[in-house]
Amino acid sequence: LMYQVWTAWAGESGAIQVQPEDESQPAILVATVPGAEYISLAFDRNMNMAVAWSVGGGVSLRWFDSTVEAYVTTDYPGVSCPRLTHDDKREGAGAWSDVIFAYVRDGVLRTRQQRDRYEIEYSHQELERDLTKIGMATGLRLQFEV
Repeated sequence: LMYQVWTAWAGESGAIQVQPEDESQPAILVATVPGAEYISLAFDRNMNMAVAWSVGGGVSLRWFDSTVEAYVTTDYPGVSCPRLTHDDKREGAGAWSDVIFAYVRDGVLRTRQQRDRYEIEYSHQELERDLTKIGMATGLRLQFEV
């Protein structure tokens, strides 16, 4: 989880790819989605990637579903500003750490968790701007930047 920095991007052809920032490994094609934007990437404790992107009027999330032991893509219509983070990367936090999927729907910050298989939506607060970043802050609290 703390070995190297990875980056995700969408090329002009719509190819969403991920790669270590130092380019020590070849890029991995995640999906081909013309017009994709707001790409976000996180890894779970087993180094399975979760990648979210927005296109048109919604967001798609590609994640590893351990119940079927395969990557699946889940669509969330009416959603914008997708952001992903692994909330607690500390050694020994495996029992409670999670990949958090945050986004905006109807002007409200909302999240879903990997442990819920991203099925349960948690509503937080109204936003007047876009969600730009999420991550662990001091005091071991998840912080949202708008």
